[in-house]
Amino acid sequence: MAIYQYTAPDGNKYRVNAPEGATDQQVYGLVLQNYPFAGQSTKELEEAKSAPSTLGDVGRTAKQSLAGGLQSLTNLFGADNAASQYLGEAQQSAFESMSPARKEEMARRQEVQ
Repeated sequence: MAIYQYTAPDGNKYRVNAPEGATDQQVYGLVLQNYPFAGQSTKELEEAKSAPSTLGDVGRTAKQSLAGGLQSLTNLFGADNAASQYLGEAQQSAFESMSPARKEEMARRQEVQ
């Protein structure tokens, strides 16, 4: 396996592992498999419809944000302490329980950044 770099039309660069001698099309296919929004421009991503807000997702987002903020504070006493690990798990649990539409929207925002 070799590491290939692909530059998307919007200038973002992606790295993927592919077999030696992979074609550009094969590399592009792997990029899209690993980074589904790589085929869209920044403008398309910014203009995509937002996920419908559900009360559950709002609560989970608040929990995730609160856990992340508290985790940053606990890391002042040493990264990966017991409290930090617990808060990291709480943050991950909140993310995993979000609706698929909300997860997709968050992934689009991450791609834009």
